[in-house]
Amino acid sequence: MPKPHLAEEYKSNLMKGSPQAKKALDYLVNERGLLVETLKKYSVGMATYQYRDTNGYVPSDSITFPWIVPAAFAEKEENIAGTPTVLRRIKARSLERKDWQRMHPSGGGLGLFGYDTIPCDAKEIIITEGEYDAMAVSQATGRPSVSLPNGTGSKLDQLMTMIEPFQKIYLWMDNDNPGQAAAKKIAAKIGITKCFIVKPTGSSAPKDANEALLMNLNLDEIINDAQLMQHENVTNFKTERAKVIEEMMNPNKYKGIGSESFPGLTNIVKGFRKGEMTIVTGPTGSGKTTFLSQLSIDFAEQDKPVLWGSFEIKNTRLMQKMMRQYHKKPYDHNEPNSLDVLNKMADNFEKLPFGFLTFHGGTHIDEVMDAMELTVKTNGVEHIIIDNLQFMLTPNPSANKFDMQDEAISKFRRFATEKNIHLILVVHPRKEKENKLDIDSIYGGAKVTQEADLVLILQSDKTKNSKYIDVRKNRYDGTLGYSNLSFDQSTLRYQEASIVGTPSGMETPINLNPVTSQPLSSTRPSMHSENESVDSPWSEMFQK
Repeated sequence: MPKPHLAEEYKSNLMKGSPQAKKALDYLVNERGLLVETLKKYSVGMATYQYRDTNGYVPSDSITFPWIVPAAFAEKEENIAGTPTVLRRIKARSLERKDWQRMHPSGGGLGLFGYDTIPCDAKEIIITEGEYDAMAVSQATGRPSVSLPNGTGSKLDQLMTMIEPFQKIYLWMDNDNPGQAAAKKIAAKIGITKCFIVKPTGSSAPKDANEALLMNLNLDEIINDAQLMQHENVTNFKTERAKVIEEMMNPNKYKGIGSESFPGLTNIVKGFRKGEMTIVTGPTGSGKTTFLSQLSIDFAEQDKPVLWGSFEIKNTRLMQKMMRQYHKKPYDHNEPNSLDVLNKMADNFEKLPFGFLTFHGGTHIDEVMDAMELTVKTNGVEHIIIDNLQFMLTPNPSANKFDMQDEAISKFRRFATEKNIHLILVVHPRKEKENKLDIDSIYGGAKVTQEADLVLILQSDKTKNSKYIDVRKNRYDGTLGYSNLSFDQSTLRYQEASIVGTPSGMETPINLNPVTSQPLSSTRPSMHSENESVDSPWSEMFQK
């Protein structure tokens, strides 16, 4: 507990006209926009404090903010007979460096800066993230305003007795993700029925209350627009307005990441977007893994981190295939310099931002999702490929297999949305005799395709010895169609053939967008069919 009159002493330091005081006042008045009357009201002062630097402790002139609390809220050891308030602690912020802050004394209770300025009959208060914000609100509106002791990291347990008596509480945290997350957390702690979230909107919305003051905005209007905290799964247009306008003004920005290998497919689906789930299916042995490994290389080449979950093919075999595809040239292990070529291929491939889950075979979905979540956090993964869903359905004698699949789909869907990643999920089709698969051919209940944003079927027409990617659902804009494929066994790469198609069966040259008929730029060498036999030592290994 500091000396009782220390706050008044520091306040006097700020007003006495010394060179250091003039510098401090110039900062507070001209850079922060605060009036001297406001500074006096909040007992803002100036003092020299020691801060830890690389060379030990160094002195620095600091602005001081006292935490003065009513005696009724003070601890027994803090109370002084005959005084209505108690100086609990002083917070000091260096004028030299923003990150230099300290509490005096180092041990002690918490307080709300400005609490002693609140009238006894006040029914509402504004709580801000920082001291300058609280003074800005008070100066501009005359409303009772206080600030948290440690910004968004403040612990409220010691402060609840001071906050609870008020009938209406406005939370004006910084207008950024940490600030708004803190506002919701604080409202949940205090009570969501009496906490109103202040969140300025518009293209030039201020970051905080002090910035609003400096911009000469009407702080009263901003506070009056505050709303009760909504449920986390409920929003309104005011909250989403800026994002809606941004997306409408920049539609190309939200089309998603494209694929250099499959420009026709990209033009149909408008790219692959974070926050969405793509379902890929096709007959056994049709080349789903080959297609997805090539697609994932396109993502990685654009510096988008990709996490692979291959539960059927071992990682080492998958990596061999991907190295061949990334190399884009035939490779013969019988050549004299084959080891040098392989090492160069490996050096180049190693630079790509790939990660691989080490699970193999049947694995519980919760284990997989734990690994996915950690990798998203630590490696910034944007695309995840799970090949395939059936390996997540751990046998459970008491559970229906379709119910298990529906639950797994729900978990993957929620993960893609909440973590804002693009998830590609391979799901096997039913065992059907038809040559062409439909959206209803996907194994399991309707939930698989209902939850998907994009459904791709790798169709394999053995009678015509042809393959194509069939877009059967596209939630982004509804465009459907197909992209014909040919396969080069020597490089293990697919190429789009000379035409793409639309659901009506009309065929369009590949150099035209099937939707807009605008030219596409692409060159394609002639390719073998994937089923065509060629003399390659790799052909038997990569039939999957």
